[in-house]
Amino acid sequence: MQQSLSYLFIGNGRLASHMAHYFGLQNLIFETWSRKDNSIEDLNNKVKKANRILLLINDNAIEAFTNKYLSEIIKHPNSDKLAIHCSGSLASKGIIGVHPLQSFTKEVKYSLNEYRKICFFYDNNELQLSFNDIFPDLSNPNYPIDTNKKAYYHALCVGANNFTTILWQAFAERMMKEFDVPFDKVHYYLKTTTNNIKNDVFSALTGPFIRNDTKTIETNLNSLNNDNFKLIYKAFLDFYNLENQTKK
Repeated sequence: MQQSLSYLFIGNGRLASHMAHYFGLQNLIFETWSRKDNSIEDLNNKVKKANRILLLINDNAIEAFTNKYLSEIIKHPNSDKLAIHCSGSLASKGIIGVHPLQSFTKEVKYSLNEYRKICFFYDNNELQLSFNDIFPDLSNPNYPIDTNKKAYYHALCVGANNFTTILWQAFAERMMKEFDVPFDKVHYYLKTTTNNIKNDVFSALTGPFIRNDTKTIETNLNSLNNDNFKLIYKAFLDFYNLENQTKK
């Protein structure tokens, strides 16, 4: 039986917290390090022992950190000791990117089964390592990605995840302010919308766009003349129309 690798998680943010929880649920060997809580001497000692060093820090800090503290590892990467980052957009020589297609909350952790369902996208790398080579202790679904497509991939992720959150935040604020309805009272609307997408993403759309109900769309837009929500509505309308033109 293959011996489990030793992992080091660098960082103390949401992703670092979730990765530690996931690996802990699987009883894997790992240590943590953060600039806030540990010394550089401690970092050097932990790096020596680790087979996989995960840089779970801000994207802008990854290359500077590795160049300063992990220079030998990124100069001579090998399957026994790898530097890994989890940025969805960064492509950096000597560091393998492995991005979880997931939005992590600050407080709530997931079950082992939920963590195992998270899909990972890993860089097509110079060592030609598969996901199983990088993380032999994990069984998550995974897909390789060319580094020249990462910026596009990440932009799509930001749109699908962050834009949706911004939209629902705007909706919740207006429901509470204009109609005195607490957001927890409209959870079912969010749940059914999500379920419709989950059940059949390409047939989930309802409403005036899919019906080409131009009169209702015009009424909607006019009602939003004094509301920034009109920008969102108009942007989605323009996008929807362009997508339909492209598909014809």
